[in-house]
Amino acid sequence: MPILYSVVARGTIILAKHAACVGNFEEVTAKILAKIPPDNDKLTYSQGPYLFHYICEDRLIYMCITDDDFQRSRAFLYLNEIKRRFLAVYGPGAQTAVAYAMNTEFARVLANEMKHYSESKDLDRLSQVHGELDELKDIMVKNIDNIAMRGERLELLVNKTENLSANENEQKSGALPVLEKRQNLRDRRRYLDFDDIRDRVDFLRRYGMAKLRRKIKRNCIHDEECNCHAIFESTVEYAKKARKTSMRLTKIERSEGEPHWK
Repeated sequence: MPILYSVVARGTIILAKHAACVGNFEEVTAKILAKIPPDNDKLTYSQGPYLFHYICEDRLIYMCITDDDFQRSRAFLYLNEIKRRFLAVYGPGAQTAVAYAMNTEFARVLANEMKHYSESKDLDRLSQVHGELDELKDIMVKNIDNIAMRGERLELLVNKTENLSANENEQKSGALPVLEKRQNLRDRRRYLDFDDIRDRVDFLRRYGMAKLRRKIKRNCIHDEECNCHAIFESTVEYAKKARKTSMRLTKIERSEGEPHWK
């Protein structure tokens, strides 16, 4: 199975990350990053069917998450390569960078290298040539429960059936209630909650055009499926027609003395 998630952080400050599938990676890694001592070290934590591999060097943490059947040698080859490329590009600037400062650029590097180190067949031979498999013997594997506080649960939830591109970090997941709730919220905000055009016109009459425009702007997420502006224009157009009709009916009522409609 491939590398599922990767992150570069300075302590608990995430500088860049990438997920290959849907999961509560950020929630779990945030708790783990907070427990990692600032000493230079290499370690693997295990939790159920997943392994958390990391290298900590000069306060910078390079971490990836894999299945327990993924070769640890590949995971640390990947982390060493990520460390090399990250320092080559950002150098000392990483020590003072704000959260996600490198994410736009380096997330693509993480994605490409995750794919390469998950699929390449020549890595084991290369690691043997460089003697990196011997180094792996000294890297300990600890149970993640050892760093959890009393009563704290560090449970990773992964839905491998939904892959993510380099720019997609949160998508709908039927297997993950939290992510599903977020997607449902996006769906509700995409289409404003007006039952029919009469409700919109009623809102327009009571609060005016400016407040309706602010309501639409506040709820709109402006993606490719956004229809909020069409709703606003149709509402205004309908309100104008309704106002003209109402004025005509009022004139008829005044001229005849009785309402023209019931």
